[in-house]
Amino acid sequence: MLCNKCGTQNPDEGKFCFKCGNELNIPKSNLPSNRDKSNWKSNLMTTIGLVSCWILGGFFFLCGFVFLIDGLINNVIGEAIFVGVPCLIFSLIVIPPAAKWSEKKFNYRLSNGSRIGILLFLFILFAMLVPPEYLEENDLDTSQSVQSSTHVQSSSPIQTSIPTTITTATPTPILTHTPTPSPTPMPVPTIEKIKCTLEEFDSIFDDYSSLTELQKKDQFENNYKGKIITWDGYVERVYEGWTGDYCIWMRSSNTVEGNADLKSCFEGENNKDILLSLQDGDHVRIIGTIENYQDLYPSYYVEGMQLKNI
Repeated sequence: MLCNKCGTQNPDEGKFCFKCGNELNIPKSNLPSNRDKSNWKSNLMTTIGLVSCWILGGFFFLCGFVFLIDGLINNVIGEAIFVGVPCLIFSLIVIPPAAKWSEKKFNYRLSNGSRIGILLFLFILFAMLVPPEYLEENDLDTSQSVQSSTHVQSSSPIQTSIPTTITTATPTPILTHTPTPSPTPMPVPTIEKIKCTLEEFDSIFDDYSSLTELQKKDQFENNYKGKIITWDGYVERVYEGWTGDYCIWMRSSNTVEGNADLKSCFEGENNKDILLSLQDGDHVRIIGTIENYQDLYPSYYVEGMQLKNI
């Protein structure tokens, strides 16, 4: 019988090597080299499983956080509720118990530094994936609003008063008054009215449109931005939003499926009285403009609108 340690041939009935004293008849699976190799493979698979759990949990957590904040800021409540909240629930309730179960089963866990590193990696990855066009649009909107307010202040007419002069003549003094010139009236801007049904508008800007995002934006800037749009539809839902405004959700025709949807938000007690008089299925007309390209998703937000019950 060969010794596993020194390779010396020993009698079959021997229990120990007569040369090095090593124990004979040890199963190969119990050898130190095999045990170390088995433990290394087990630890590797456990580490891969735990890292996968934390990466998946961190991904859903960041997705839910981004959708929730974006929906609340842009008043897109549906996006915040139906996308952001489920992602957060999935990451906070499902993934940590799965990782904890793996730790309990294999008696092995990731260090806090490894977990923080995974979350930082996902956060940096998200920051790199944010399209630069989105940041440029926000900067452009801010600069345009500042420029417009500056232009309004600088273009306001300035009235100058010319003092009354007194001319003396012999023998009676005569008072002469030079009239103040009237300010030149500013031209009233005209807003173009266009005829466009809700279905036509939705066929261009819907997610299923064949146009690219750049083509949609170009269409909006050239054909729809700032122009008065009139849409007819039927009331589907009337409610009060989270921010206290009054909202109406209407569909393009009096059917439930297969039609473009429009969500409009109103402010003021007068609009509240109008909305209180509406019922589901009422035929209504909304007249207004869309100023921002971001308002086209997931439904269309109309600004400066008028609501008429037909």
